[in-house]
Amino acid sequence: MFSDSQSDRVIELARVTSSDIVCDLGFGDAQFLLHVAASTGCRCIGCEVNGDLVAQAAAKVVAAGEVGSRVALSQALIASYVETAAFREATIIFLHLVPSMIADLEPVLRLALERPALTLALTLTLTRCCASPSSDQPLL
Repeated sequence: MFSDSQSDRVIELARVTSSDIVCDLGFGDAQFLLHVAASTGCRCIGCEVNGDLVAQAAAKVVAAGEVGSRVALSQALIASYVETAAFREATIIFLHLVPSMIADLEPVLRLALERPALTLALTLTLTRCCASPSSDQPLL
C-alpha cells in the first residue's frame, strides 16, 4: 500500500500522537497500522472484509510482538464496524478506498461520528480494471 516514507508523511499530516487511536477501514495487510503503532506508540484498530487478508494481517500483528499488542483487527463489513464501541473511540479515521466506496460510506460515517475525529480519505483511481471480485461479499 504505502512505503514507510509515505506512511510517515501521513502520520505527520494527521499529527498522530501516542494518545490517538487510529482506525483504518479496509486495512488490507495491516502494514500501515503496524507502522503507525511502531512510529507513534498509539493504539490502532481497523476492519477488513476479506478473511484471507485478515488472517495474513493477524499473523503480522502477532509477529510484531509489543507493537502488535497495540493493534486490534476485526473482520467485518465497514457499515457494521462503524457502529461498534471500538470505532467510536477512534480519534483518527483512515480510509484508502475508491471514490465510490467513500461516497457510499459518507452517510454511515456521518451518523456514526458522534464526536470530532480527523478523517483522512485517500482515494484510489483505477484507470483500467479487468479482474473480477474474488468474493460475492459486499464491501460495505
